Amino acid sequence: GSKTAGDIAEEFPMTRASLSHHFNTLKAADLVRTERRGQHIVYSLNATVLQEALVLLLDIFSPGGTAGDTHNERSDTNDR
Repeated sequence: GSKTAGDIAEEFPMTRASLSHHFNTLKAADLVRTERRGQHIVYSLNATVLQEALVLLLDIFSPGGTAGDTHNERSDTNDR
């Protein structure tokens, strides 16, 4: 669920400056969304980006996925 930066910071043994850097990286990658509530910034996962990444990973690693086909083609080529 959504949490404030302070709530998240309590879970990690890092300085607030380090966490701020990580939050900015996650925001730049569009992996989290932010919302200002008074003096607090509330963070939540951007599920759309995570779903797209999951679909890509499933396609790559599934038996019929494109990465598996590419790997098999390379193996066939190297065997010749």
